[in-house]
Amino acid sequence: MIQKKNNLAPIYFFYGEESFLAEERIEAIRSTFLFEEKEGSFHRFSSEETGWVEIIESLRTGDLFHPGRKLVLVTVPEGRENLLSKDEESLWRNYLASPRPEVILIIYYAGSLNKNSRLFQLFQSARSPYLKIEEFKLLKGRELLDWIKNRFQKQGKRISSEALGALLDAVGHDLRILSKEIEKLCLYCYHTQVINLEDVAALCPSVRSVREYELIESLETGSASRAFHVLKKLFDETSEPEIIVGTIAQFFKDLFLAREWLEQGKTEEAIFHKLRPWIKESYGDFFQMKINNFFRAVFSLNEPDLSLAIAKLHSIDQALKSGGKEQCELLIEEFLSWYFERRKK
Repeated sequence: MIQKKNNLAPIYFFYGEESFLAEERIEAIRSTFLFEEKEGSFHRFSSEETGWVEIIESLRTGDLFHPGRKLVLVTVPEGRENLLSKDEESLWRNYLASPRPEVILIIYYAGSLNKNSRLFQLFQSARSPYLKIEEFKLLKGRELLDWIKNRFQKQGKRISSEALGALLDAVGHDLRILSKEIEKLCLYCYHTQVINLEDVAALCPSVRSVREYELIESLETGSASRAFHVLKKLFDETSEPEIIVGTIAQFFKDLFLAREWLEQGKTEEAIFHKLRPWIKESYGDFFQMKINNFFRAVFSLNEPDLSLAIAKLHSIDQALKSGGKEQCELLIEEFLSWYFERRKK
């Protein structure tokens, strides 16, 4: 019986939509099996360019000019999963029953594969002791978050929940891009173990101002000390007062809209999706934390107080337009003091 090499199977059948994970797996097998890679030890075929009979014949006869162990990768493009004749299936079954001992074969179909297709049924029904089948699904929800965290852990790093949310907000779910951004963050933060929101904002241009993000967070969670600390930072960094007032005003307008939509019978999830579309349900616990914080803020003030908050912010905005920039910091501090006091009650 053919022995496994370094716990590797002689034959793999890979399929699935997450090509990045599949390609990483292929490279891991390649580096393990071909630890001293020589000329002619890695062969690539495409079933679109080379027929199945020719591929199987190549596997059977080997390469006289380059003896030794070999890794053979056969890619099957979408649309060719049913292009197998009965004779070709018979040849494959013979090879699956008795593969060459010095070869590892990987068949890779990149995409969503119909389980009733001839390609899938061929490998699924083979029951070969030499064959291992692996599916690479798109990562969502908790699986995606865990993948990102594990990626940082391999570099000896951790990422805060706020930074993780901002990273997903900026980059999305593409693992290839996420991997590059994680690598950049780890190199950038070589001196520390924890990746924070400031680090993500510094390296990901599409993330909105880190201070604005922190200010909204403090208003949502009801953290007065953090809000005043962030406000001071914003003015120290010479942020435009109009932007600060606009950021706060938008937050309270969102709260007011949420109250109105709830009275109209809309669900909390639908409202949150409308007002915070960049925070996805697939983010799992992070999504739940954000929606809870937001609706705690929605119900922290009654409707008259929400209307009053918007009126106060309008007055501050009018003062700014009338040339009152010097008093702006004080006016915003007074407003925040009023908000957090009302929220306590």
